[in-house]
Amino acid sequence: MDVSNSSKDSHDDFLCFSRITADNWLAPDRKDRAHDRISKEDWISGFLEPRLDETVVPQQVIKVFEIARAAMIYSWFFYPLATLGVEQCTRIGEFAIREYCRANQQQLGNFSKNIEKLAIAGFITAEDKFRWHAIRKLRNDRSHLEGLMLLDDRQALDYLRTTVELINGLFSSRNQESK
Repeated sequence: MDVSNSSKDSHDDFLCFSRITADNWLAPDRKDRAHDRISKEDWISGFLEPRLDETVVPQQVIKVFEIARAAMIYSWFFYPLATLGVEQCTRIGEFAIREYCRANQQQLGNFSKNIEKLAIAGFITAEDKFRWHAIRKLRNDRSHLEGLMLLDDRQALDYLRTTVELINGLFSSRNQESK
């Protein structure tokens, strides 16, 4: 059987998503029939557009970010991967804050304390402090599961853009400080 032409119309009400089978694993997922409203080319270009600035963001942050982005791209085939990508972005946010603290000789603490230190030191704005804490809260929520959360491709793309904006802004501010 050609698995690329099969369908994920096998939505499982118990799971709240389609079961993956040997026959449908390469078929586009049926969630909101995203493949009916957007072409594969537009899908991937949307997720490839937000980019971390390789001139200021450390390579190790970019590497883990690319894994999260790939999970979101592959949500074309299994939409829960979009949620997994968002959850990974929250961890990347924590990693980026920690790397920024290290680069600026700030004593490391937990995610919350690191955000506060950077705000006090003037490295992040009050608005961005609020946004970083929102990422921290989502990271905590998803690390200590209370239940299922499923995001669609649009929500994942919005979160990817926010992650890029905050991380690029964080490391760009460091670059501006040194000039």
